[in-house]
Amino acid sequence: MSLLARLGVVLGLDSAQFKAGLDDATKSTKAFEAQTRKAMRESEKAAKEFQAALKTMAAYAAAAAATIGAAFKYADDIADTADAFDLTVESLIAMQSALAGAGGKVENTANMLQKLANNAEAAREGTDKARESFSKLGIAGADVENLAPDELFARVAEALSKVEDPIKRNALAFEVLGKAAKGVDWKTYWEEYSKGTTASEKVSEAIQDGAKAWDNLA
Repeated sequence: MSLLARLGVVLGLDSAQFKAGLDDATKSTKAFEAQTRKAMRESEKAAKEFQAALKTMAAYAAAAAATIGAAFKYADDIADTADAFDLTVESLIAMQSALAGAGGKVENTANMLQKLANNAEAAREGTDKARESFSKLGIAGADVENLAPDELFARVAEALSKVEDPIKRNALAFEVLGKAAKGVDWKTYWEEYSKGTTASEKVSEAIQDGAKAWDNLA
């Protein structure tokens, strides 16, 4: 075979091999491209899921922070109210618990205590109207002068619970405790309060610690 013929054969073989190799390379490139696109799509999906998870975690963190903050604020409000009226935290919680169970509003506790304190002070100073209001409930002037705020409130609540006429009972409650007493079932209140529903020492300590923590944050 001549040199030219042999060269043609060699070139022919090389062309076939080259074409085959090119086809394999093209297939490999397309496969690699497809795998790359798939990986990118999965990566983008994972990134979006991760971002969504971060947003959810942030929302939970914000909600948790708000809840903790509300708990501290509640503890601080209780401690401040107890201090303002010279009450123990246990006594105030007992009053609020009984009030909530008797159709009243816990947030009205301070208003009722303030109205009672004003009337007690007026009675001590000799104001006839104030003395008469307590007298209608069977509470003597000496008791008004000497009883602690929570003890006087308890006496008023007990007396109201014994008034059978609802119109008269509501009128007396309004006179002594103000409009904040509206809607309270005093019979139920006295039943609940008489059960001795007081906060445990640990709960009281927790509330006072929470109040201190809130004051430190404020």
